[in-house]
Order: sequence, then structure tokens, then C-alpha cells
Amino acid sequence: MLKLEQIEEIIKLAIFSAYIKDEEQPISLLLCCNPEAGKTKQLQQAKLVNGVIMPTDLTAYGILNQYAKDIMERRIRHILIPDLITPLSKRWDTSASLVSFLSSLIEEGILEIRTFAMSEKFKHPVKCGLIACMTPGALDDKRHRWSDMGFMSRMLPVSWNYSKVTQNDIMSYITGRNYKQEKDLNLKLPDKDIEIKLDSTFAQELVPFSFIFAEANKTYGFRYQKHLQRLMMASALSEGREEVTKIDCDKVKSLVQFLNLSQTVL
Repeated sequence: MLKLEQIEEIIKLAIFSAYIKDEEQPISLLLCCNPEAGKTKQLQQAKLVNGVIMPTDLTAYGILNQYAKDIMERRIRHILIPDLITPLSKRWDTSASLVSFLSSLIEEGILEIRTFAMSEKFKHPVKCGLIACMTPGALDDKRHRWSDMGFMSRMLPVSWNYSKVTQNDIMSYITGRNYKQEKDLNLKLPDKDIEIKLDSTFAQELVPFSFIFAEANKTYGFRYQKHLQRLMMASALSEGREEVTKIDCDKVKSLVQFLNLSQTVL
């Protein structure tokens, strides 16, 4: 979609992050912007990428019942959710249970689950990444309920907004029917996990951004720093390199402006 090349790059790097050897988990994203901003379209363009699923049944039971084996065997590495608010619009206890499940799924993994529908223990943690969409209004309504679960800090926020100039450019893009030329995301992902070297000098260059994020969100910024480092490594991997360079560091620095909930204006 017009003007969203950097957002597409962030999604691409998040998907590549699932193939970095010896990292605890892939990057998870929360795309948070106003209706019609293109977040769902961006996500749908990745639906055919290997290792990615976009399930219609988003419950703990549905995910584990249908996909647990594929997730454990690394055939599924990211779950895409075009509208996260839909499964979270149920009664509070059901919503809280799903958030707790997703929090574990994208961080330490699920070793055991007990619900009215299933009771299961797994030999290895079931874990994968999550890329989901939500509007700012819906997020404001739910965010305070998630603070104690650490859900927000486990996902890298991505937000943007449009200036009047950009709105006019997009309207011209639509009236010219240029959207007919849009194509799904086509990524050449590796067949196995790849070890990526990261010099601490490049990691250190991103620490100031983590402290800024920490201050704005009343956290320590540790998870945010890990997110940024994985983005650099994913950048190298996406370019066929096994070591992070200044190119990757500069790329992530250019993307940081969108990695917040401030709705950066395009």
C-alpha cells in the first residue's frame, strides 16, 4: 500500500526473526492505528508466507488443538490476527484468559493448559510469534487490564497516522485504482535456523531508544532492547548475511520512529 513501505519492512523483519538461531522467541508486533490506515491490509499481504497462519478460531483451545504440533515442530512460527479486539470482546474472564494464554505463547511458551475444553501437558514449550492489529480506541479500553500480565511489553508496538498531504496522495492512488498492482509479501526464508553474529557495539547504539521507550511506558526497557537487537539480526538474515553490520543498525534506527504508540505522521 502507498506510503507503508517501512511498515511492510517491520513486518518482514518480524517474520525473519523466527529463524534466528538461539534467540528465545521471535518478535511479536501490535499494529495500532486508526481505521482505514492500512494495518489489516499489510497483515493480509503476509498470509501466504511460509511458517505463518491466520486462524479464524482464536481461542486457546483452537490454537493448541489445531496447531500445537506444527508450532512445536517449527512449521508454524507466527500467528497473524487481523483484528485482535474481536476475540477480546467477549466477557472479561474469557478475554483475560486469552490474553494470559497469548502472553505465555509468545514468551516462555505453553507447557500445560487446563480449560473446560481440554487438559494437556506438552513435552516442550509451545511458543511462537504473534502479529496482531488493533485501533487506538480499542487499545485504550483494554490496556489497563493487561498491565499486570506484561502483555504489551512482550509485543513491539507499531503505529502511524497520515498527514493531509498523504491522505490526498492515497486518495489519488485509490481513484487511479493503483491498488490493483499490489502483491502479497514474498519472502525467501531459510530452511533452518541461522546463527547471526551481533557485535555489542551495534547493540549499544540502540540502548538510548530503549531508555526513551522505558520512560514513556514506565518499564525498564529490557524487552524493548531485545526487540531492537532481534530486528537488526533479522535485517542481516533477510539480506543473506550472518553478521549484523552498520547497514542493519541504521535501518533499525530509521524504523524506531514507528515502534511506539505515538502514531508517527507520514
